[in-house]
Amino acid sequence: MTNEGTPASKPYCYSQIADEQLDILASGLDARTYKRLVDTCEAILDDPGLARERSAVIATDDGMRYRAPVNGAFPYSVFWSLTGSIARIEAVFPYDA
Repeated sequence: MTNEGTPASKPYCYSQIADEQLDILASGLDARTYKRLVDTCEAILDDPGLARERSAVIATDDGMRYRAPVNGAFPYSVFWSLTGSIARIEAVFPYDA
């Protein structure tokens, strides 16, 4: 994953932790599961308002964080934050609530 903009110049923001986790998962998961993780991340970044409606909220010392389960890839979830209208992927890992 990169922090580069998309062709439409929309910023895709990933924390260093999330970026490293996704790099590790890319080599350790089957292609279908990894694609579902990436699709979930992109859906969050493309429409954070809709993603917020579909995510659980977690209060942390760093502020509100959201948890979006990855459809078809249980128990993986994407943890993300929202600052203004900009979403940022914070972490991706198995989470069984």
